[in-house]
Amino acid sequence: DLIKAPSALGEFDVLKSISLMAGVNNSGDVSNGVSIRGGSLDQNLLLYDGAPVFNPTHLFGLFSVFTPDVIAGVDIYRANIPAKYGGRIASVLEINVKNPYTDKLKIEGGIGLMSSRLTITSPLIKDKLMLIAGGRIGFSDLLFPLLIPRLKNTKANFTDSTVKLLYLPDSNNQLTYTNFLSKDFYQLDLISSIENIVSESNQYDFKTFNHSLKWLHTFKNETNLSTRFIHSNYKPQNLFPEIDSENIIRFKSQIQYSRAQFEFTNNKNINLEYYTGFEFKRYQISPGTLDPGNGTSINSVDLIRETGYESSFYVNLDWKPTPK
Repeated sequence: DLIKAPSALGEFDVLKSISLMAGVNNSGDVSNGVSIRGGSLDQNLLLYDGAPVFNPTHLFGLFSVFTPDVIAGVDIYRANIPAKYGGRIASVLEINVKNPYTDKLKIEGGIGLMSSRLTITSPLIKDKLMLIAGGRIGFSDLLFPLLIPRLKNTKANFTDSTVKLLYLPDSNNQLTYTNFLSKDFYQLDLISSIENIVSESNQYDFKTFNHSLKWLHTFKNETNLSTRFIHSNYKPQNLFPEIDSENIIRFKSQIQYSRAQFEFTNNKNINLEYYTGFEFKRYQISPGTLDPGNGTSINSVDLIRETGYESSFYVNLDWKPTPK
């Protein structure tokens, strides 16, 4: 049902669609700033096949970054958040990518006003190895000079892609690997002066590159052991092309997140289900690097990286003592 819900300019959008649910609001008709039960966007945990996404929007918040045609489902927790997520102030939103169970090649896509997309699903090794690959590209650069001639030097374009491999070595094991890429580039046609930087335009470049590897093993007693390795890399940067010069001044920062997770699940008894797990996380934050290039108006700055580690053990129990 979420896929059928229209969004800005007719583009399907997960974050826009969930705003139709109770307790979920957005900050405008063409914005993806989702507020869940009064919380702000940064108080929500957004996961894409298990990997966190730190900047979930394209085009100043107009669209979400998630490749539309590869989405299998969306789980949103606004209360009673399961133990494996570690808790959040507002909510947890987990977006799952399709498992490409297929025995034949399938190609689908579409051309829109703001973006075009293409998705391929195909077996690579019959009944063993399968692939789904989807991508989307926005070409709004063409619209700005047509709609507002004064914005001929303003640019805004984006791309996102999702590739997922499914490997079935036998009936008791399943391995999946998901790769996600999202990239945005904006250029505002403004002359600005910032701390001795005189630039004819302000440029913004954002990139997310995620990896998710999961091994699911089913035991003979129908219990499961899930092993998952996650890596997320978010790299925003601001660029300032100096006036009357080919030099570009860059301010870069970065967030790297890695996680190893092991989880045992027992769902044999529908009245008493539980899972327990252990996970280890590593955070590395690069607050900022200022690279003046060939310029002499400012000095280079390289702030010290910060690294943090976290380990946790968790148990989640669902008990239904009576039908009521």
